[in-house]
Amino acid sequence: MNQNKLQVSGQFLYSFTVVAKHMSFTKAAEDLCITQSAVSHRIRCLEQELVFPLFHRLTRKIILTEEGKTLYGALDASLKQIHETIRNIQEAELQGDLVIACAPSIAGCWLLPLLPEFQHEH
Repeated sequence: MNQNKLQVSGQFLYSFTVVAKHMSFTKAAEDLCITQSAVSHRIRCLEQELVFPLFHRLTRKIILTEEGKTLYGALDASLKQIHETIRNIQEAELQGDLVIACAPSIAGCWLLPLLPEFQHEH
């Protein structure tokens, strides 16, 4: 049994999610800071690698194919989970006690006035 390895670029998958979110190659290009033709090229390459179309291309709009809808749902959920995980890791790193030791004169003149802003930010 021949098992071909699928090697899809993360860049192409992310580009697809942005296009699917906006339903526009032009708006996706603005978000991705690349040209519309570069976005179109990425989607075309992704479709070739996947061997199925992701969009129906009409005169002035695009529509997700059933396969495109399925893939977008999976990618969108995965990206949301990744973002949530990153946020949880970042917040976990900020938990715990902070102990600051310094001379009383520095504490009174410099540290105490800065504490409210520090507490607000962290």
